[in-house]
Amino acid sequence: MIRSNAPDQYVLLFDAVQFNGSGIDLYSYAYLKYLETEKIEIDSDLIWDWNSSVSTINTGFISTVIYSQYYDVYDVINEWHHANDVLVAFLKMYQVLEYMGYRRKMVDIVKGSDIKNSFLMHVKSLNSSFNERTALRELFLHDIESFKDKFTKIDSNVTAFIRKYWLHDGKNPYLQVTDATTPKASINPKIATFIYDVRCAIVHNKESEFHITYNNIDKYRCLLPLMKEILSLMPGIIMRCLNKHNAGISYSVKELKLY
Repeated sequence: MIRSNAPDQYVLLFDAVQFNGSGIDLYSYAYLKYLETEKIEIDSDLIWDWNSSVSTINTGFISTVIYSQYYDVYDVINEWHHANDVLVAFLKMYQVLEYMGYRRKMVDIVKGSDIKNSFLMHVKSLNSSFNERTALRELFLHDIESFKDKFTKIDSNVTAFIRKYWLHDGKNPYLQVTDATTPKASINPKIATFIYDVRCAIVHNKESEFHITYNNIDKYRCLLPLMKEILSLMPGIIMRCLNKHNAGISYSVKELKLY
């Protein structure tokens, strides 16, 4: 394969006698060969910048908040800052939320563990039974502020996409146009489910599941307005959650008894 005189164009030379595959096989090999040294630029619709959401963030100091207990997640928020496309930004956002969802479970364990053995037993059980989707829905229901009237990009195209790829109960799409105006108990868990489904579609690459990549953007372009709206709102929402005395994700004690 050699580069042609035209920019971003290559010529693939092959032996027509020895090659007996299809045209798509030839194209696929050319793509693989191209990826040895080159990359395909991402669609402009996928460009994202943290600064697009800065106006929603205002973290004034609160003396009752123990900021040091959330230190582990600050590094991930920093990585979120470095993301410059929607897919990477969405994954970094999810990692922050995953931390918070797991923390909720740990807080409950600490509240009910009076000695070391009890704590270790419950943590071991949590590691084997933890369900990310359920934990995220519970976090959004109990510890994240209400999403009522905050989303304008939930449309019929989003619902149709969910019907096609993410119909969990086999009946109705979990996110409808009218959900945007419903109370917290309704809209928050549904947005949590959407975030989890998008995360899985980005991370998982199974033939039996829909996979989100840079190059198949036309198949999920209808989701991008809502994904971007979520990315615009969530930095401020997460920062406000961390910047308050939040019983749901805040440890009640600093130390546990050893005996």
